Amino acid sequence: MALYFKNLYPDTLWIAFLYYDTNCSPTPFRKLGWWQVNSGDTLNAWNTDLRTVSQYAAFYAEEYRDGVGATWSGSGNNWYQISDVGFNQCYDDNTNCNQQPDFVPLDFNGQADMVVTLGPVAGQLGIEGSTPLPDQLDFDWNPIVFGGGVPVGGYSHLTIRKDGSYSFSGHFHDSGALEYNMTLAWGVKDSRNNVYTFEHMGHVAGTFESGSRDDDWQVDGQNDAIAQNWASIVATDYAAGQANASGDLTSLINGLIGALGTVLGIIAIVIA
Repeated sequence: MALYFKNLYPDTLWIAFLYYDTNCSPTPFRKLGWWQVNSGDTLNAWNTDLRTVSQYAAFYAEEYRDGVGATWSGSGNNWYQISDVGFNQCYDDNTNCNQQPDFVPLDFNGQADMVVTLGPVAGQLGIEGSTPLPDQLDFDWNPIVFGGGVPVGGYSHLTIRKDGSYSFSGHFHDSGALEYNMTLAWGVKDSRNNVYTFEHMGHVAGTFESGSRDDDWQVDGQNDAIAQNWASIVATDYAAGQANASGDLTSLINGLIGALGTVLGIIAIVIA
């Protein structure tokens, strides 16, 4: 899984690149160059799963220094200041920059790999991605059991989809004498360390109380945050669940976040 540049042009090409980098400010992009790609060769320029990085990047390619020969440029909207010798600097650092070519934008759009083909004719460009995103992810927790002699068991299922829709369901059953206030939460973590939470609060009655021994729920809905961040969610494809029989949702969520590791943002999808 990587970003590749394939040179079909009959001469060596040199490539400059621009990508998202939060270590740069005020504009969070980094520019670097030059990658050398000989005729007929393919360069593995970025050996990473492109679903785990920012969706947008850009490149510029030229045959000779200062763009005297063949060039691969954009359509007039991405003019960046760069040097004609090796450089690696933040977007706003224009030290030693002596040319300002128009970069070609790249949109990874959820692809794990991308091949950029240059040539065989000057300026001819081909961009091909692979690994299309799945339409949905499914997470199951079965069985759910509790320690400490709590006579409650159950299961839960979560489906999230590319269009932002979701189905969140579950079941608890109390086979003992006492009643319990049940809480359960799923946390879905994406590659940018955002967590999407799905929470449930319910009640099961025991032998000595009136009411149902069962707590069943089925919630279907839609949230744009899921759709907008689908590529990042799919890249991780990870969810964790926690439950308790004390009714303490706050401590449950805190424990869930702790179990998920580094978390930069929490997006509460539903409380049912």
